[in-house]
Amino acid sequence: MNEAQKLLAAAFAGELDLDADASGSSGVSAPEGAAAPANAESTQAATEAATGAEAATTATTAGTAANASTQEEHEGAPIASKSGGYTIPYEKLTEARTARDSAIAERDQLRAQLEQMTAAQAANLQQAQAEAQARADAGKAPTQADQNLAAATSLVQGGTDASLFGDFSEEGIASGIEKLVAARVEAALAPQREAQARDQAVSAEQAHAQKILDAHKDAFEVAESKEFASWKSGQPGYMQAAIDRTLQAGTAQDVIDLLGQFKQFHAGAAGAATADPTAAAVAKALADAKTAPPVSLSSLPGAAAAGTEAERAVALASDPAALLEYVSSLPRDRQTSLMNSVV
Repeated sequence: MNEAQKLLAAAFAGELDLDADASGSSGVSAPEGAAAPANAESTQAATEAATGAEAATTATTAGTAANASTQEEHEGAPIASKSGGYTIPYEKLTEARTARDSAIAERDQLRAQLEQMTAAQAANLQQAQAEAQARADAGKAPTQADQNLAAATSLVQGGTDASLFGDFSEEGIASGIEKLVAARVEAALAPQREAQARDQAVSAEQAHAQKILDAHKDAFEVAESKEFASWKSGQPGYMQAAIDRTLQAGTAQDVIDLLGQFKQFHAGAAGAATADPTAAAVAKALADAKTAPPVSLSSLPGAAAAGTEAERAVALASDPAALLEYVSSLPRDRQTSLMNSVV
């Protein structure tokens, strides 16, 4: 625990003495009876030691300068990667070192500020406690600042971060209490706000689907149909990805346009199949196959009509059904005439 933290802990415990002699608490006195060297031999030995130290310092300085000179010669050369197969520009190493040095400097600065803040907190806290106690001893009612101080002290002792109250000045404590109250209110309202957000999301989704259904009543049926899947698979890869994005996260208008484009393609494909000459020929052949086959050469399309009804009856003699149909189609008088001519 550093000195600043000890001060803060002592302030909360009510044991901090601001009137203490700072020099006496921080300085270290020399033990009594310590004697300084007085003889000549000791003086000479000290002189020789100083001379040796100076020589060692000179040699170290020269070695450092030589190393710096060697380093400057290689500065700027690329650095081999771990695998040895690639090189990394020297500038990357310089950037990494600069970032490291900046991080270390920032860390040291924050640490110093924290220690300074902790000491200020301890001093302000003890002063506020002393003023509150003085008012209490005088029989005065606690001020708002006294109430805030009591609340802050209780919260810190209960585990709340002391930095919430700043430097523990009257303004810092009041600000910390206000932030804490706001945070608790926000936490209490969070479930209700989450429920409202869910309701709004559901309503938005319903409105999205309803807008699509207003334009395409069969939207869900179309999107799940085999024809739609076949149409999508026939598109280029980037178009397939765009179609998926539109269906999953597109706006209602985007989905409406997409389904409209598919329906237009589908209707065009159906019309093209109807207009296909081959398909028309097949349909005509099927229709012609349903008509009665010719029963004689004269019944073929384009054949010449028979000379007389008697000849026609003779020609149909091999097909009783056709003969009966032909005779039935004649008027009664001609049927009689035909029968007489045959007999």
